[in-house]
Amino acid sequence: MAWEYGDSFDHFATADITEKWTQLFESGAPVSGIISSANGRFGTSSFRSSIDSDADQAVIYKTLSSSIATRLYGFAFKTDKLPTGTNAKAFFEVRDAGTTQCDLRLLADGTLRATRNGTTLGTSTFSISTGIYYYFEVKVTIGSSGVFQVKVDNTTRLDLSGVNTQNTGAATHNQVGIGWGLGNLGSSGVILADYDDFYCIDTTGADNNDYLGDIHAEALFPNGAGNYSQWTLVDAALTNTLNYQSADETPPNDDSDYNGGGSAGLKDTYTFGNLTVTAASIKVVVINMNARKDDSGSRSIASLTRIASVDYLGSTINTDGTYKFLQQAYATSPATGVAWTVSEINGLEEGVQVIA
Repeated sequence: MAWEYGDSFDHFATADITEKWTQLFESGAPVSGIISSANGRFGTSSFRSSIDSDADQAVIYKTLSSSIATRLYGFAFKTDKLPTGTNAKAFFEVRDAGTTQCDLRLLADGTLRATRNGTTLGTSTFSISTGIYYYFEVKVTIGSSGVFQVKVDNTTRLDLSGVNTQNTGAATHNQVGIGWGLGNLGSSGVILADYDDFYCIDTTGADNNDYLGDIHAEALFPNGAGNYSQWTLVDAALTNTLNYQSADETPPNDDSDYNGGGSAGLKDTYTFGNLTVTAASIKVVVINMNARKDDSGSRSIASLTRIASVDYLGSTINTDGTYKFLQQAYATSPATGVAWTVSEINGLEEGVQVIA
């Protein structure tokens, strides 16, 4: 594994946050964590955290697949205000089973401070300005002699090694949070933070195992029928006639219309819109499947990628009774084993197959 998780924030709404992230934590009043239309870096959507006092928090957390020491994270970040006085407010954190190990905080002069749950590990000389998106990358190793490195727009701004990043009894972490979190705000009044283009990777494998640089996550949506339409279209409003039409909504409308597959081997695929770029270095293609099971027993699915009339089945993923965004990631093309090309992505079909 190298790629673990990513989000463009462009394919769901505030009500769907916990279908994609594990938890939306809002503490204080008034606070909010929302998907904000047109406030992303490129006119797309962002996750927006809004608070107005010291104790307030508005954070989304993702529980990751395993508890390990080292991961790298990337995200675009913008704030409309800075804390005041000597205060510092966290805007990124990693946790071990719900307890903060270490975090990154913003100070009144725009500088950055790494802390072990509030104990200062180091402070940057670099400062950010308000109203501007910056691309942050954070490398964290949890341990008594740990690592906390921060790059901003591809330049190293904090490089801490041999520091104690371990706040719990375990030298690992399995959760990440973005949004205004721990620490003090001062008298700033309402303060907004926007996040976009998030990624999480570990350091294993041959691909995507170190800093990815300033990346842009682009969401593509179904726009036509693919080679397979074997799932049953269910549409209470009787407005859809083709399967892709019940899979093209953003945000998803859950049981208003959907495709259902009741038997192992059934396949559904769709064509998609093109990328907005004609040339790019593509780090990963991530298939997001919004799915649930609607009957008793165990049910599993897998993504189905079709390239040049050949099918490539993804890993088996178990479903439960609530809608969730389930991800399959390909760092390289399953057809060639090397980096994706723009034309390959523009020409593929994506879909889903019932496994059991």
